[in-house]
Amino acid sequence: MQAELSRISDPSRGLFERTVGRTTRDASLSSARASGPILLERIRLAGSSRPVSSLSVSGLQDSIFADLRPQLTVVLWLAAIVFFLAGTNVVISTIAQATEQRRSTAIRLAVGANYTRLFGDTLRQHGITLCLAGALGLTLAQWLVVGVGSQMPDGWLSRIPGDLSALRVDAHVLSWLLAALAAMLLISTGAVHAMTRQLRPWSLLGMAGAEDNQRSRAWRSALVGAEIALCSAVVITSVTLIVQLTTLRAVPMGVEQTRTSAVWVNLGSAALSDPTLRVAYYDRILQGMASLTDIESIGGISHPFTMDWPSVQVRDGGSTATPDITALARSATPGYLSASGIPLVEGRWFAESDRANATVVAVVSASLARARWPTQSAIGQQVQAGDPGGVSATATVVGVVADTRHAPHLPPDRILYRAVAQDPPPWLYLIIRARPGVDDPTKVISEAIWRVNPDQPVDGPWSVAEWINSRTVHLRFLALISIVLGGVGVVLAAAGLYGLTSWSVTSSRRSIAVRRAIGASDGQIRSWFISQWAKIVVPGLVGGWILQSLWNSVLVAAIQGLQAPSAWSGLLGISLMAVAGALAVMVPLRRALAADTSPLMR
Repeated sequence: MQAELSRISDPSRGLFERTVGRTTRDASLSSARASGPILLERIRLAGSSRPVSSLSVSGLQDSIFADLRPQLTVVLWLAAIVFFLAGTNVVISTIAQATEQRRSTAIRLAVGANYTRLFGDTLRQHGITLCLAGALGLTLAQWLVVGVGSQMPDGWLSRIPGDLSALRVDAHVLSWLLAALAAMLLISTGAVHAMTRQLRPWSLLGMAGAEDNQRSRAWRSALVGAEIALCSAVVITSVTLIVQLTTLRAVPMGVEQTRTSAVWVNLGSAALSDPTLRVAYYDRILQGMASLTDIESIGGISHPFTMDWPSVQVRDGGSTATPDITALARSATPGYLSASGIPLVEGRWFAESDRANATVVAVVSASLARARWPTQSAIGQQVQAGDPGGVSATATVVGVVADTRHAPHLPPDRILYRAVAQDPPPWLYLIIRARPGVDDPTKVISEAIWRVNPDQPVDGPWSVAEWINSRTVHLRFLALISIVLGGVGVVLAAAGLYGLTSWSVTSSRRSIAVRRAIGASDGQIRSWFISQWAKIVVPGLVGGWILQSLWNSVLVAAIQGLQAPSAWSGLLGISLMAVAGALAVMVPLRRALAADTSPLMR
């Protein structure tokens, strides 16, 4: 970070260096980790100018992608579930079609066709269907990859060589697709072939075994029940992510995001190592910006609200009996409070008179004030702060400001603010509030800085609104993926239930006609039929809830910011699946009840 030399030489500041190495062929990562103390001792004996306090060894892939694996695993599992639902529907529809064609198949057997010929015909028919479906899937995948890739967080894409262009359907993807289609084809045609082997010519007389039909019905019902369970788990996950994303976005971060942006001014160790000159340099930059007509207010801070470092131990300056409290250390300018929009709770903020030769002052956040002085006012209290083993000068608390958060799912940060003139940092984040109607003031900001120093690097700008959105961007991406795949899953599960219901209604037409003949009303027939399907749908919904509960316990532990779903979000997901299932069941049943069954009775 190009900090000044005094901080680089202090190992407690937490500056780090990353080195990439390669082990020998016969060495493992565990043996490399075990050699860490040896490497640390070699660095010490070599007389390094920078003292090293610790050394750790990790795999290169882990160091780059470890935090992304849980999220990408969720995406992979959701896609696998959707593919399972699609494959199950193919098998169910294939068997249902074979069941409806049993009489024509028996005729072919009776006139001399062999089983090999029938298997070949089935394989060719379903192979053409799956190939056409695979081609359509590839076309849709091209659009989906582009659409999903455009919504992928920048922090993810930046770690992929080639960025968005690397996300494409290539030979590797095609090989997996072909293998999946081949497996689906073999399973479906194998099931049809097994059913065909059980046919006999006397099936033409309507003597097909009732036991065989009952076994086939139970098998298909179990498949549809599994579809409903898996789809329910996906839908509950989608609802949970949407609810949590909405909830987290509503959590106030404590700063103003309207018309607010930031740039980073990093001085470097060789530029202004003297603290007095550094403060004067910051003053010239801020004074030059304050005169710009496009800027409403401007201030500076050493670390913005998005960072959860560096931390210090805050102790009561007037008592050694109270325990230390960990807080974030910040250095801020007098204009920072108005630029960031943080409300003042009590006392005052820093003034231009808070200089190096004046009384050392501090401002604390409301959460730090409650933790440090729970029964009394923080104003006028004496505090000391520093790293373990080191203590700073005693400061007088002159104000309390509202809390900010660096992440919406975490509690407010405890922050100790110091005046920049009394604790000058090696860099400064300039927070700029533009006047109404000004779209982008960053160009004039850079020009104002370069008028002070033409060689000063200016990093940014960043919109504060984008900073806030970045806190939930990974949940937003997962919610988007789960909505897309969950929607496809609902359609597939409903289609499977619809197909099974249509087949069952067709095979139950004689039973429906008999019930009508003995006086049953349409409402009684509908209740009888729905009670049969409740035995499939209800266990599937309960199983989905259980699966999602088990799955979510793993996700909560792996994905930062994800919380356990509330009961009502689970009920909402179950209700959505129940509605989809009810529609899938009622449509073919209503069509069957509207048909005239009197010819069948005659």
